[in-house]
Amino acid sequence: VCAPGSTVDSTKRDQLNTANSDPTSFNHHYGTVQSIQRLPIELLFFSVELIEEEILCKWETASETNNDYFDIESSKNGSEFTAWGRVKGFGMGISSTTRRYSIVDNSYCDDIRYYRLKQVDIDGQYSYSDIVAVDCSRDKKSISVFPNPAKSTIFCSFYENKNSSVKLQWLDLLGKIVKEEVYDVVKGYNTVQSDVSDLAQGIYFLRIRESEKTSVENDRQIKFLMN
Repeated sequence: VCAPGSTVDSTKRDQLNTANSDPTSFNHHYGTVQSIQRLPIELLFFSVELIEEEILCKWETASETNNDYFDIESSKNGSEFTAWGRVKGFGMGISSTTRRYSIVDNSYCDDIRYYRLKQVDIDGQYSYSDIVAVDCSRDKKSISVFPNPAKSTIFCSFYENKNSSVKLQWLDLLGKIVKEEVYDVVKGYNTVQSDVSDLAQGIYFLRIRESEKTSVENDRQIKFLMN
């Protein structure tokens, strides 16, 4: 018989909410739940972590009794979940040693993704872990420029969700484009080097725009200083 491996009353959030955060908030790149009550299926933790383009799901059990398998489920809204991965458990019998599991979700993620772990017994009974969330948007929608302030050369790092080309546009404080370059980029994180020695001292905005699109919806920009 399988008792719930992780319930609202038998789990706590660890590194999920800070002491001063709202109880519905979460770490932007990492979430985990941890069992504090010994159960026939004792879940030590279940965590999800954004690592570059993939989401690593990890969990550990301290003990298992007739544990058939785990299903990993994900959701975009936190209420409607779909199973996308399965990992075999200990199986028939009893395990009293720590067992470690992991699986990678390599589907594209650019927003908030919710995960939960479904544990299924040999006899078909099942239980769920608490829900954890990971925010894929912060790194993938941000730009970094260094050095800042700049003198002659800058490096710009950003994320692209496909192989394409982008425009790097330098704008003055009035929004006028004073410099523009086109770069071929690959899916994932990119870093491009640009010569800005022709720009006068002052404050500028560096904007990244997809070359083949006229929409400005996905534009990203960052302010930097020329010395």
